[in-house]
Amino acid sequence: MNNHFDINFIKYWMNETEAEKRAIECFWKNLFLYNKEDPEEFERNFPEYNPSFLEVNIQTVSIVFENYPDLDYNHVLISIPIRYQEKSKGIYKILFTFDGKVEDDYFIID
Repeated sequence: MNNHFDINFIKYWMNETEAEKRAIECFWKNLFLYNKEDPEEFERNFPEYNPSFLEVNIQTVSIVFENYPDLDYNHVLISIPIRYQEKSKGIYKILFTFDGKVEDDYFIID
């Protein structure tokens, strides 16, 4: 089977848009806001919070084509698992438009 997708293009895009760096920065910003906006829930999910207990690494980079069959709502989706004290707590997802702008981001807490 032929590979019809150029993997090097997404690597180039990630580099040019600094998507990895920006995704991780947005993760930390949103975690800070989560703690500030809902400290009780935050404490339940991250007891005795210490940022050094968090593992923050990109797990997947996906191209998402939505609104089929028009396919006119498309993004690069970066997923970062949320691991705290070596336990899975959920996932953070950030959507970038193809020109590199952040469209949306959110936590899914288990």
